[in-house]
Amino acid sequence: MAPAALRDLVSLVDGAVISALIEAHPDPRATAREVLLRVLPPAT
Repeated sequence: MAPAALRDLVSLVDGAVISALIEAHPDPRATAREVLLRVLPPAT
């Protein structure tokens, strides 16, 4: 994986987790997982 692609992936994951925590959702991991599953392409 290219450094830029890895940096983008880390930013996406970090943003999803931080957003879920800020929303004070009772299950921030589920919220982050939902966002990531919606945004990331399926693994092949």
